[in-house]
Amino acid sequence: MEVQAVTGATGEELQQLEDAAREVGRTTNKSASEAAEGFKLMGQAGWDVAESQMALEPLVKLSTSGNLDLAKSTDLLVNGLATMGMESSETERYLDILAKTANSVNTDIGDLGEAFIAVGGRFNTLGIEAEEGAKSLGVLAEAGITGSQAGKSLNAILANLTAPAGRAKQALDELGVSVFDSNGEFIGIEETMKLVEQSMDGMTQEQKNMYMSMIAGKEHTAGFTAMMNGLGGTFDDLGNEIANSEGA
Repeated sequence: MEVQAVTGATGEELQQLEDAAREVGRTTNKSASEAAEGFKLMGQAGWDVAESQMALEPLVKLSTSGNLDLAKSTDLLVNGLATMGMESSETERYLDILAKTANSVNTDIGDLGEAFIAVGGRFNTLGIEAEEGAKSLGVLAEAGITGSQAGKSLNAILANLTAPAGRAKQALDELGVSVFDSNGEFIGIEETMKLVEQSMDGMTQEQKNMYMSMIAGKEHTAGFTAMMNGLGGTFDDLGNEIANSEGA
């Protein structure tokens, strides 16, 4: 009844959801009640019956591979897509990216999904695609910064780079770094890191540390340093992996 109330499904549509939930319980390691809970969460996110049915199979696969319950996987999906400004039709692409990234670095699907939720709004505002966002979160994961902590750290770093104030603005001005192109579009996370690296060429490590601390803020210097260290290595490796994430 909860699923019916949330989704507004009646008659044939409601029967389709019931049949799909029972099929999950019969053929997978997830129960029909778990599938019903997933449908309820998707309905609360405004998804219609067709969208929910389409997402169910990849969600079951994700929850199994990530050792998550189906409700948690659904929550990560609907909130991740919402914060990123992505459509339900991009479900498989988004889940492929999560799975491939988690399998390639030191994190799991649950933590990576939480990271996306924490920083997804910033990605959306700056026009950062899920693939690029996953690379940066993967680089942070390799440095031991995971979950919502990674998302919050990257969110703060991007805020300081794209709307700098105080010490962050002073540092970027002194370095001569601009993170927007001639059309006012953000040049991207990795390209920004490369510009910062180039602007500090020839400096001592002490000087570099000072500027990175000014840009990121002391609380997020570790994350900023991790991304700088990932240039030419983890960024490239992850980029290649994520580019081939379809079906992951």
